[in-house]
Amino acid sequence: MTIGQHISNLRGLINVYGRTKESFTDQALYEFLKTARAKVLENLARDFRHISEWNYSTICFKLIKTKAHNCNCIPDYLEQDCLVLKSEITIPQAIRGRNKSLINFFTVGGEKIALYTEQEWMIFKNDDIRSRELAGSIVDGKLIIWNNKKLKVAKLTLLAADPAVFGDIPVCNNEGEYVTNECYNVYDQDFYLDEELKDAVYRLSLDLMKITLQIPQDQTNDTNQAIKN
Repeated sequence: MTIGQHISNLRGLINVYGRTKESFTDQALYEFLKTARAKVLENLARDFRHISEWNYSTICFKLIKTKAHNCNCIPDYLEQDCLVLKSEITIPQAIRGRNKSLINFFTVGGEKIALYTEQEWMIFKNDDIRSRELAGSIVDGKLIIWNNKKLKVAKLTLLAADPAVFGDIPVCNNEGEYVTNECYNVYDQDFYLDEELKDAVYRLSLDLMKITLQIPQDQTNDTNQAIKN
């Protein structure tokens, strides 16, 4: 279901069942939905409960060979032997579970790229076993791959904290070049939310807005004739 559909559904709940007729912009409603979705998914992760694949998103991105740091004080020609692969895009923020962010990186062939901090990699790069697996770190919002300089593309799967962020990420054409989707419409963007979690996200959104739902009384089956009449 798209972002636009969820915004419409939430606005409908407010209009039909809300005790007060509050006026919210689409942007405001999306912010409440985004926060509620993140909280519901975070709670599931922290409780080690299953999170459906329908809540995850996957994107591919290009890798470039460059310096691992952003220090311009060191000339490039002095670091030719120390270059690494780095993502051209900024990695979207992922929802965090009990002890890690819910994001995984892979090659397009499916080989997992293990994530370490920079300090951990300085230790593990000398380990006979760990040094053989692809290793990376997220530094300043970019993925860095420490021990492979041949990959051209990688992909990630994550529980995105903000599904709308994908509108800012360019996509590759068949020639491997980034192109901008000029027809992108945030309302058409998938919200990446399992149907089973939809009600929980709506209720939490309304709680965040301090809106209490008033369910109309069903009098059609009441045995009290005075109420029916």
